[in-house]
Amino acid sequence: MLFMTENNLLEISELQRRLFTMIQIGVVDDVNHAEATVRVNIDGVLTAYLPWLCHKAGSHVSWWAPEKDEQVLILSIGGELSNGVVLPAIYQAAHLTGENTAAKHHVTYSDGTSISYDSVTHELNVNVNGGNVTLNTSGNVTVNVGGDANITAGGNVNVDGSAVNFNGGGSGGVVCQTHVCAFTGSPHPQGSTTVKGGG
Repeated sequence: MLFMTENNLLEISELQRRLFTMIQIGVVDDVNHAEATVRVNIDGVLTAYLPWLCHKAGSHVSWWAPEKDEQVLILSIGGELSNGVVLPAIYQAAHLTGENTAAKHHVTYSDGTSISYDSVTHELNVNVNGGNVTLNTSGNVTVNVGGDANITAGGNVNVDGSAVNFNGGGSGGVVCQTHVCAFTGSPHPQGSTTVKGGG
C-alpha cells in the first residue's frame, strides 16, 4: 500500500503547476519595443515582460512586433512562466483575417494597406492606402512584362536620367512644341505638349 506524505503531495502539486503553465494562451497587454518584449494578460493575470519569437535573429534580422490585444501562445521552459517565450499569433473573433483560401498569402496593415498573392491566379496585389512607395538601389532595376505595361498617374510622370531611350533610343529624339524648327524658325506644331525631354 502506497502512503502519500505531505512532501509527496507538495511535489505532485508543483508538477501539476508546472505542467499547467508550460503552454498557455493570453492576449498582449503591453509592448516594450526597445527591449523586444511583451507583457501578456492570461485570464486577468499579467506576466512579466517576455521575449517574442521572430522569424530571423542572426545575420538576417526580421522585425514585426506584436500589438496590444493580439492573442498569443506562451511556451514556458520547465513550466516557469518567468522563462516564457511568446509566439504570435492566434486568430480571434475581434481580429479575423478575412481570407478563406489555401492559395492566397495576404497581409493587411492597420492603416488598410494590403499585400496579397494568389498562387492559383498568379496575381500579386499591393494596395497602399494614401502613402508613398519608394524603391532605392545602388544597382540596376529591370522590369520585364509579357503583356501591356500601364501607368496611370493623377499628377506628373517624371523621369530623370542621363538619357531616356524609347524602343532602344536610336538616333532620333523627342520633339516638343517648344522646340524651334531649324528651317522655319517656328515651334513644331506636330510636337508633343506632354512628353518633354531635356538634352
